[in-house]
Amino acid sequence: MTRLRGKTALVTNASRAPGKAAAIALADAGARVLIHDLHSTANVARIVEAIVSAGGIARAAVADVATADGANQLARVVRAVIGDRLDILVVDADAVESGAALPLIELLLPILNSGSSAIVLELQS
Repeated sequence: MTRLRGKTALVTNASRAPGKAAAIALADAGARVLIHDLHSTANVARIVEAIVSAGGIARAAVADVATADGANQLARVVRAVIGDRLDILVVDADAVESGAALPLIELLLPILNSGSSAIVLELQS
């Protein structure tokens, strides 16, 4: 599928099942995907490898978005990898409910456009 070709996506906390599935589905549909984990690139490296080996475009990023420094770091990586337009933002519900995702979302607002989508996933352990 290529209906998201040319679109960009950030999936936060993607080493967990729903985030992982979302990242793979977005890549399968043609989006360039930045896959985030809170602590370890190794946690998302296999997901990136699977997407790339299937012909998709994916990169990994690590930052603890619960801290101001982490949110700033991830926002810089998003801009460096994705550029000035983020089409799809996928965040986990726990991060939204705790307020941890809000600084990141605020930092990304300038690159979210009128056609952008934000998706909140309920992550189950």
